[in-house]
Amino acid sequence: MAREQAVLALWPWLSLQHCYASTLAEVGESDENLDSIFADLEKVGPFAKDEQFWKFFTSPVVKDDDKKAVVKTLSKEVNLTASTTNLLYLLVTKKRTLSLKDLLKEFEVIYNKLTDTEVALVTSAIEMDKSQLSLIGKKVQSMSGSKNVKLKNIIDPSIIAGFIVRFGEDGSRLIDMSVKGQLEKIASQIESTNKVFRSVLNIKVEFSLNELGSALLTPNTLLDTIHITFGFCHICTEGWTS
Repeated sequence: MAREQAVLALWPWLSLQHCYASTLAEVGESDENLDSIFADLEKVGPFAKDEQFWKFFTSPVVKDDDKKAVVKTLSKEVNLTASTTNLLYLLVTKKRTLSLKDLLKEFEVIYNKLTDTEVALVTSAIEMDKSQLSLIGKKVQSMSGSKNVKLKNIIDPSIIAGFIVRFGEDGSRLIDMSVKGQLEKIASQIESTNKVFRSVLNIKVEFSLNELGSALLTPNTLLDTIHITFGFCHICTEGWTS
């Protein structure tokens, strides 16, 4: 407790979770097992997301000894290091169990900085295989200049096909190779052209942008008669449907 107070006194804007995470990282560097501790916390992460475990671990009614008994069992089952196990014991003793989820996030940020690791979120409609992720990882590493790259594959069927990669500070860098992204670009170009040249070139678009995107992916009666009047030019897409 004295260490917590001393650290917070020196750095009052730091959260308690950050202090715990920083201390754990210092221990990892000192003992040369930083990677092992990070691997530990990745094992603990799923338990923190488990509703039953979380209610038990954070309940003010459950006795500390019972919580520590579960921590001891968990440590043996997933083979946690002594440093990580002691941290979990400390959270129980100090009544800080609610801080575990934020502590995991803080430690990951600190670990990535210490190891020069770039984290990239790869969103795809279906789970990507290792060879695809490997190619993306090499591209991100080349673009970011980082020593290491960690990819997190997020499944989102709404992007239809392809993938989206976000990395950099706050996901500021983007690689959009998704069908959804391409349709949005087309829609944006049509909308921009429609706004700028409607009065000059007498452009008339007889369908909404959302309808166009949907019809291009799943042809339907909308495409039977799409008319775009472009000055003297008349285009009809009859016969696109089966």
